[in-house]
Amino acid sequence: QYQFMNGESLLVAPVYKSESKRDSIYLPKGTWYDYWDGKAYTGNTWVNNYSAPLEKLPLFVKQGGIIPMYPQMDYDGEKKTDSLTLDIYPFQKSKFDMYEDDGLTRDHRKGAFAKTLIEVDATTGIQITINAAKGDFEGKNKQRVYLLDVHNPKAPKKVSVNGKKLKAYNNLQQFEKASTGYFFNANDRSGTVHIKTNYLSTSANQTIALN
Repeated sequence: QYQFMNGESLLVAPVYKSESKRDSIYLPKGTWYDYWDGKAYTGNTWVNNYSAPLEKLPLFVKQGGIIPMYPQMDYDGEKKTDSLTLDIYPFQKSKFDMYEDDGLTRDHRKGAFAKTLIEVDATTGIQITINAAKGDFEGKNKQRVYLLDVHNPKAPKKVSVNGKKLKAYNNLQQFEKASTGYFFNANDRSGTVHIKTNYLSTSANQTIALN
């Protein structure tokens, strides 16, 4: 009663007592990752003495999770949504159907919305397919930059977007300054591959491959 699922992949366990730890967090069957540090937990178990200071919400992601994120903003429309972050925890085959509308009106009731199917195949290497968006609404992005955080303990030998190889960067500063490329950070949540694409059409399928 003191935790809940946000979608199929996010388990939220709010702190409900005035203390800096959280007890009795139940993780269902499967592998779960601490959203903040990447620590893996085998499910069907209880987590006690979880460090939970005031600024930290206990949050766990199920293996195979795909989490789309807009730029951080205080209200709808504060910032452009032409960049999209995909936080990905690869495992076998998984998918997420991302829903979008204008965020302002009730036109979605009249069919003014779009869905984008995101698929991840981690059976041989890691292949991420961002399928063409289906549907339309006022203000829909015709193209956008994709920022992918792919959780993987090993650095890939290469990363490509639609068959075109991306440049690898040795540090985060170089990566952040670049318009496209990738950077593997072994110290980020037990290993994360950060990928940045150029502007890509939302009306066509896009494929990002890690090998």
